[in-house]
Amino acid sequence: MRKETQLTLILVIAGFAGGCSSPQQAANSIVLPKIDIRMPEITTNTSVESNTGQEKRKPARGKANLQGRVLYAGKPAAGVEVRLCENLSTVLGLDCSGKNFKVKTDTKGEYLISDVPAMEYEGVAVRVFSTSRYVYLASMIYSSAKYDLEADKTFFAPDTDLFKSDLRIISPKNHATVDASDAEFKWAPYPDASYYVYSLSSENSVSKYMNIRTDQPAFKLDTPIPSDTYLLKVEAFNSSGVKLAESTEDYGFYLKSSGK
Repeated sequence: MRKETQLTLILVIAGFAGGCSSPQQAANSIVLPKIDIRMPEITTNTSVESNTGQEKRKPARGKANLQGRVLYAGKPAAGVEVRLCENLSTVLGLDCSGKNFKVKTDTKGEYLISDVPAMEYEGVAVRVFSTSRYVYLASMIYSSAKYDLEADKTFFAPDTDLFKSDLRIISPKNHATVDASDAEFKWAPYPDASYYVYSLSSENSVSKYMNIRTDQPAFKLDTPIPSDTYLLKVEAFNSSGVKLAESTEDYGFYLKSSGK
């Protein structure tokens, strides 16, 4: 039975650079210098616990295996790149260095990284389809969760649920100036979405419009908020509560309150 993990899932947005390895050989360091991390919660856990499962194959003597599954909208995500990193730094960018291994998921969304050195690894990063984005589990801000792979054993990683960043906001226009009296917030309905969660954030004030759930692809302000520059973020979820997509992180506008 699948164990639930309390570790936070992180989405890394970066320009990709660096080389790759085969599943059996360590690659050159991968440096993703441009980074944008979203972290909805922080946990003090630093290590991922192995789930239970059926081994695809036994590891070679003295070696270890990592086995897991990648999903999108609850369905297998095939052909997705998965990396196991000895060192996964996220301070100035994403740097997967030291011993690191790469495989792709099969038609069932499953992956097996086999016969790797038995040791502690600092992270497993999963590419978001063919984009330059990755997701990984983190224990705290800029710190990835660790995986302790033991000799002669297979570590069963928790499922990775991918989500996209292609939810399209229709109104207001990005970087526009908006009059609060007739402000209208709309986005394109997302396929298979059952509900949405939206947030309006500002550096200069605390917004009451944070993590608000709605069943409609739109909302209006029901109370006044100060004139300021705001960022609008919208997330789409299916009926099982699995995140499907979000809007881009840099979608913002200037809201002008009446009389100001």
